[in-house]
Formats: sequence, C-alpha cells, structure tokens
Amino acid sequence: MPQGAAEKEKQSPPHGTGHDRRDLRDTVPEKLTYARLYRPYSWIVAFERWFHGRDRRLLEAEADEDSLTGALSRRAAERDLARKFAAFAEGAVAPAVMLFDLDGFKDVNDSYGHDSYGHDSYDIVLRGLVATLRKTLRQTDSTYLPLGRRQVSPPLPGASSRKRPKTGRSRPLPGQEGRQKPCYPGSLTPFGNRVEALMKISLTGIAGGGKTVFLTALLWHLMEIDSGQLFPVREGFCHFRERPVRGKGCAPFPLDRHRDALARRGIWPEKTVDCHRYSCEIDRGGSLSLLGRLRRRLALSRRKLDFFDFPGERIADGAIASFDDYGQWSDHMLDHFRSHSDYAEAVAPYFRLLQELESGDGGPEPLERIALTYRETLARLIHGYRPLIAPSIFLLDEKGGRAPKVSVDELARTRLCGLEGAPFAPLPPSVRARLSGAEAMAAHYGAYRAEMILPLFREIGTSEALIVLVDIPSILAGGVGRYNDNRQIILDLFDVLRPDSSLGARIWRLLTLGRGSLKKVAFVASKADLVDPEDIASGRLESLLRQMTSRARAMLPEARFGWFAASAVRSTRCGGAPGRLIGRLAYGNPERLEKEFDVPPLPETWPDDWQAGTYPFQAVYPDVPRNLQNPPPHLGLDRIVRFLLS
Repeated sequence: MPQGAAEKEKQSPPHGTGHDRRDLRDTVPEKLTYARLYRPYSWIVAFERWFHGRDRRLLEAEADEDSLTGALSRRAAERDLARKFAAFAEGAVAPAVMLFDLDGFKDVNDSYGHDSYGHDSYDIVLRGLVATLRKTLRQTDSTYLPLGRRQVSPPLPGASSRKRPKTGRSRPLPGQEGRQKPCYPGSLTPFGNRVEALMKISLTGIAGGGKTVFLTALLWHLMEIDSGQLFPVREGFCHFRERPVRGKGCAPFPLDRHRDALARRGIWPEKTVDCHRYSCEIDRGGSLSLLGRLRRRLALSRRKLDFFDFPGERIADGAIASFDDYGQWSDHMLDHFRSHSDYAEAVAPYFRLLQELESGDGGPEPLERIALTYRETLARLIHGYRPLIAPSIFLLDEKGGRAPKVSVDELARTRLCGLEGAPFAPLPPSVRARLSGAEAMAAHYGAYRAEMILPLFREIGTSEALIVLVDIPSILAGGVGRYNDNRQIILDLFDVLRPDSSLGARIWRLLTLGRGSLKKVAFVASKADLVDPEDIASGRLESLLRQMTSRARAMLPEARFGWFAASAVRSTRCGGAPGRLIGRLAYGNPERLEKEFDVPPLPETWPDDWQAGTYPFQAVYPDVPRNLQNPPPHLGLDRIVRFLLS
C-alpha cells in the first residue's frame, strides 16, 4: 500500500461511527487541518473536534426538521425567511410566501385525534398535507410547519420577476424599522432537542410598596397553580416544583413564614430587609393530546423562574451606582436638596456648615463635623418621611436592621453614613477643592459603592424582567414632597440602567450588565384594593402610574414596559354606595371587625401642589383564607404574570 494511502488509513476514524468510506475520505483533509492546528495534542483534539462538529450538525438538523412530517420547523423558517428577504433587499428576485389555514382542523383533531381512532388520524392529516405540497411545489421551494401546526407556509422564490434596485446596503422591510429581531426564551441543550426556559425576575419597590406581600402571594399562587387563579386549567395537569437557591450572599425567601402570617395569624408579614432569592419551576402541561404530549416532551410548557428580591430602600442608592465620581454624586444630591423646598428645614444646618467651610472657618476636625451634621440631616429626613436617604445604609444597615423610631440625636450617634469607620457626605466643588480631607471622603464613597451598591445593581442588570411596586395611595396621602422624592428615586434607578448615554455606557461596563439583558419592566400600582373600584375601571389609577414613570420609560427604549393596577391580596370589597369600601380597618379597630369607610376619589392628573392628609386613605388587615391550599383573592395579579411569561 502506498505510504500516503497507509497514512490516510491510519487517520480514518474507527468503524461503527455510522459513516461509509466515502464520508471518511471526505473528512480526512478536515482532520488533518485540525491536527496541524493542535499538533501538541496529537489526534485527541482532532477526533474530539470532529465528533463534536458531527453531533452538533446532527442536533441542528434535528431541531430544524419537524419529526412528524419532515417539514422545516419554525426555527428553520425564521432563519430561511430572513436570508431570503435579505437577499431580496440586495436586489435578488422577490420571494413569495403562501400561508395555508386549515379550516376545521381543530374539529378533525378533536373528533378523530383521541379515543375513537387514536392519535394516528391527527398525524395522517399533517403528513398527507405536507406530502401533497411537496409534490405540487417545486424542488427549490421550502415547506414550513410552525410549532402550533396551524399554518404551512412555503416561500416561493422567483414568483415575481420584479427586482428591487441595488442600493449597496440592505433596507428593513416596511413596518420593521427599529424593530428588534424576535427573541424566544429558551435554548437547545446539548442532550437533545429540548427547550429549557429560564427567567430571572428582580422585584423591588419604593417605601411601603408591599413588596413582601406581593412576592408571597405570587409564589403562593404559583405553588397552587392548579387552582386556576393565574392560568386557566383545562384538561391535563399543572405542576410546581421548588428549586434550590443558587448564588452566594443571598438568603432564600421565607415563603412559609410569610404565608403563615397571612393565613394563620391574619396579619401582614414583616418587612423583608435583606436580599432574598426564590427559584421554582412551573409546568403547564395542558391536555393529553398529541400536541400536549409533544410540548411536554420538548419542555415547551416548562418555565424556570428565579426571583431576586431586594429592599426598596436601596433604590435610593441608584445615584451612587450611576456616578463613579464622588464629585458628581455630591453635585447631584446637593442640587436635589436645593431644588425642593420640602428639604429646606431638614438640610438648613448642613448648608450653614458648608458655607462656613467655603469661607475657611470649618473649625477643628472638619470631617467629623461634616459626617455628624449630615447624619443629623438624614435623621431629620427620616422623621419627615422623606424616602431619599442616601447612603441607604443609614436607614437600613448591612444586616438589614432598619433605623429605630428614636430622636434625631440618637440616630445621628448610632447610624452610619458609609462603611464602618469610613463616612462620607456630599460636598460642593469649592469645599472639595479647599478641604484636604475631601480625598478621604471620595475614597470612602468608592469603597461603599464597590462593596454595597455595585453587587446589588449587577443583580438587577442581569435580570430579564424587573417589577417596580409603587404605592400610589401612600404617595397621595403623604403630599407633594413624598411624590417628588419617590419619583426621583425611580429615575435614579433607571438612570443606572440606561445604555444610551456616556454615563450609562460607563455604568454598563462597570456593572457588566450586558446590553439588552433587561427585556421587560412592569410598573405596578400596588394596594389597588384601597382605591375606589371606579377609579380602577376607568384607568385613572393606571394613568397616574404612567404619568409618574414616563421619563423612566424613555431611559430604556428597547425594553417592553407594562403598567398595572393590582393588589396581591385583595382585602376590601365594594360598599353600599360609590366611593365606599368594606374591610377590616387596621387602626381604631381592635376587634378587627368589618367596617364600611369612605375612600377619596383619585385626581385625573397629579396636582401641582397638595398637602399631607388631602387624600386620606385607610389601612386594612389582610383577608386571606386559613386553608393554605387556597391562595388569597387578588386583583390584577394574573395580568402581570401573563405579561412576564408571554
């Protein structure tokens, strides 16, 4: 045998690989190329690469072809159509697409696809249809069968002789300008044609938004998914499974404890002050028909959900996450204090100290004075129910301990405005230039940002969906100052996530968020059961939510936004007259008896000015069944779930 032939014989893969000799001869040059590239590893790397490429091609071919009919799948259809239309945009012959709608096919499936004739009748119709199309159409035409098996669409290249003039670049189709390529959750696993869908959902809310109750009720409904309160359950089954929590530095969400507080003790669960995770899997298997079994086989009905719950107080640190420069953050905070008259009394002593420092009369130990005076300012803001407390560690410490209801002096002595032994406070440019210790505060700011804030906002940025709860009744009850503060907190949060500015681009790099990872944002007007039902039905509550968050929407133009009026636990019902509700009032009602009470009507738009108490909304006890198998009644929770999982 010639030496070259003998060498090729040695390089051939072992028998039994499913390839004939002609295939092996064709792959020898490919293997030789790999061998030259990975010479130190001899044939190990070459064989591994060869087998991996073969398995990958087989897997892709299996995913591109419908196993029942041999038609191309939706995955292949999207790729093939995109290629044909791109060629058309460059001047190729215009393609044609024929859509077939099978009238009465559902009746055929229902009548002959089950007990009478088994499932073969269902398959015979589809196979016969595709076979007929292939005999009728040309060999260059393709036949697609979408996963729902409701349409068969063969594109016919060359059906039109009209050509588009060449422009040197491709142009989008009419109506497709600015539209992103479709993204379907899920990916093929290397173990077969199986689709697994994983969604990470971050949940937060401004102070009093009811985040703990919302997540507890949502998980409770998912756990009892077969109750049909979130998804309509027809024949078949629904399945829920709790998954182990992955990741460090985050405790599992205490669902059982919060659920017991609602059902067995009849009280609202205590506020969560730490970051929590909860991971689960839901399987809406559907019917026992062939399509239902196919969906279960491919795991198309299965969704893995990973919830990340973080305290709403940390949103106030959104500006710290946005500004990597201490000076920029200082200017941002001081401008906010100056532009809102509600802060005048609380921040007046701190501004007087800054004026003394600008004049050079700071006295001894100016850094200690600055830190103490700023802590006193934050304490007065807490007493004035102002939510913009930054750094948020003053309000919520590292262990999740919330600032107690004590005097301003005691809060200033016991709370922190930075890491332990490393305080910082906002300083104007003139003081930063004059004060020698300003560099130390800048270093303290950087340490707090790196250790406390960036890991948190990195979790938010790597989520696919974000839920923000807004307590509109509490905002109206608190006056215009509370509205301004809460709106600024929301804007600071979304300023971190915006990718279209130089600041946003820098934050995206620092947080390793990855462009486009946040695909959905749900703003929820929580505690809607405290509002007149007429204001919900007319859309007035949702309209106020949209007005408040419109600027945040513009910061993430590529994300899909949704606005919802909802109550995770509906604890009121309509009273005997418009503008009246019935519920168990939380104050002045030690027996927890049901009482009828008035609710103020919502304004059409946010007023120019209003005082605290202008809109007197009430607080109520939860109304939850004691049987844990029955989730609490809700208002609008199903709409939010459909938005997230659609």
